Amino acid sequence: MTSIIGHIQVNYPQLSKMEKKIADYIMEHKENLLNIHIRELADNIGVSEATITRFSHKVGCENFVELKILLRDVVERDVETSGIIGSVDEIYDTVMQSTRRLLNEKRLQTAVSWLNEADSIHIYGIESSGLTAEEMKKRLLRMGYKVDAHTGAHVMVINSSILGSGDVILAISNSGQTREVVEACEFAKKQGAKVVSITNYDQTPLSRTSDILLFTSNLKIHEAKGLLNSQLSMIYVLDILTMMLLQNTEAAIRYEKTVSALNSLKKI
Repeated sequence: MTSIIGHIQVNYPQLSKMEKKIADYIMEHKENLLNIHIRELADNIGVSEATITRFSHKVGCENFVELKILLRDVVERDVETSGIIGSVDEIYDTVMQSTRRLLNEKRLQTAVSWLNEADSIHIYGIESSGLTAEEMKKRLLRMGYKVDAHTGAHVMVINSSILGSGDVILAISNSGQTREVVEACEFAKKQGAKVVSITNYDQTPLSRTSDILLFTSNLKIHEAKGLLNSQLSMIYVLDILTMMLLQNTEAAIRYEKTVSALNSLKKI
């Protein structure tokens, strides 16, 4: 079940400028809001009480009181961590748990079914997401799938223009607004290809052109602590997809063959 924090994140693009200001404050200070009065919160943020009430409605709550109750369910209890190692461990745990709550198992199963049945699989990603795309390509190759990763704008558009209804795109974009990825997916959709996207937000250019959305946790709230790995939650989802794909007997056999071949090469 998606938490209120996850719900706010996924629907963030739909919020007004003032509502985004409230969302940012809540995600950064959620531990301090459990007993706050709506008037005090309005003063802290610099918005009206009515704006906070409208925000509460927009994220699915009847009022601000219900919003606070839902926040209480997800607030992490203060835990003493031991230096940097403990801090990173806590962040990783938070990111994994919040992504887990955003994931929809039925969507994952459908995505895996499409990947298994695809004539070819094409993974799109730019910059950091491009590195993640290359990682997933290697995994799928080792399972015997016909797959390629495309990390350049022109190559993506060229590739997407020649795909067909038997092909599947795995699009990777935290923001859901990466122009190169969005345009390539739009081209591919016109050719009948299916689009599975891994992203942080709904109601974005990428979400509107996708057939399946796999939401991941946004790491923005951890940036102040120095966490720079924007792909952490993406890799987590790819790990889940990988494990699910290996439930396919043929894929598992092909994977064992490639592992055996690589091991033989090391002995030479």
